Amino acid sequence: MTEKNNYTSEPSFKKFFKRPEKPSTIKSGQIWTVFPDNKSIFSDNPENTGTVVLIYEASDESAFIVPIHPYKYLRPKTDIIIKKDVHFSGLSSNELVASIHLALSISTIAFDYGVYLGEFTKKGMIETKDALKNFENILFHLALAQRKDSRNELMTDEESRNTVLAGIYDLVPVDGNLDDLIEFDNQIKDILQPWHVLAMAEMFAEEEVKQVSEVAEPEPIYNFSQKVASIIELIFNGSALGEISPMAAGEAEKADHTIPFKKEYMGMKLEFLIIIRPDKNDKKFTTISIDGKASSFVRDRNAKITLMFSDGSKESLVFDNENNKLLRIKNRDTEIISINIELN
Repeated sequence: MTEKNNYTSEPSFKKFFKRPEKPSTIKSGQIWTVFPDNKSIFSDNPENTGTVVLIYEASDESAFIVPIHPYKYLRPKTDIIIKKDVHFSGLSSNELVASIHLALSISTIAFDYGVYLGEFTKKGMIETKDALKNFENILFHLALAQRKDSRNELMTDEESRNTVLAGIYDLVPVDGNLDDLIEFDNQIKDILQPWHVLAMAEMFAEEEVKQVSEVAEPEPIYNFSQKVASIIELIFNGSALGEISPMAAGEAEKADHTIPFKKEYMGMKLEFLIIIRPDKNDKKFTTISIDGKASSFVRDRNAKITLMFSDGSKESLVFDNENNKLLRIKNRDTEIISINIELN
């Protein structure tokens, strides 16, 4: 006689492969595995592997991410070690590496085909934010050294000292060798590059639609406007970008003043415009907006604008991209002499 088994149905092994349920909203702090395209997750090709990423910031169309991996020897000193107590992912019982030097923007469509793993703690996000700021400062000093070298100019003793203190030598591997790091980085870049290109294409398409809309419905011109100096100093996250002459650009005598900003930030080349124009309804006030290619990215980071006037006064405003895309300041007789942009 054959003994009957006690199963009422086929045994399930799902618990051995259980992953957290996909969240309905893509947001800061989440950890995902991202694949090179929408077919890779279903592919039998073993080469079509993914890479784990931390979402540092996210909007509807794009997310600024930091790749995550467990190989502590495959990193420069700028990449921080994330301890187990600052991530809930269950991804590893060991420490992880946040590849700060590979941070970039990708399309949120990547997460439609990705695998959700968990999230970082608040402490982990603070550590990542500090590391990104440090890396940005290093890139600024590296750019200064490269610019001087390209012009066959010698750096001053102070510039050389500041470059070293900023940590320019932290960009080399802490262990292993440079060739191994480059090879590893290229593997991650190959996975993320298609999604990065898509994010950039979406951003440019959005700006083109916006520009067409502005041409179709031009705003009325006013004669009463905030005064600007013949030369305005531009500052980005505490670093001077130089000076611009609105008069030479044909803007100083117009009702609208367009001030261009160009800056490499976290591996991206940001180009955006600060536009100062009279208020439509109350000419005692002046409106300020951020426009141009990278405007959405800059506004999403709650950009803080500080205007310095020739009489020594200043005014600071913070963009809240969800509720306040247009800022207002009191119109003054004194001129704007500098504009400082700070990103969180």
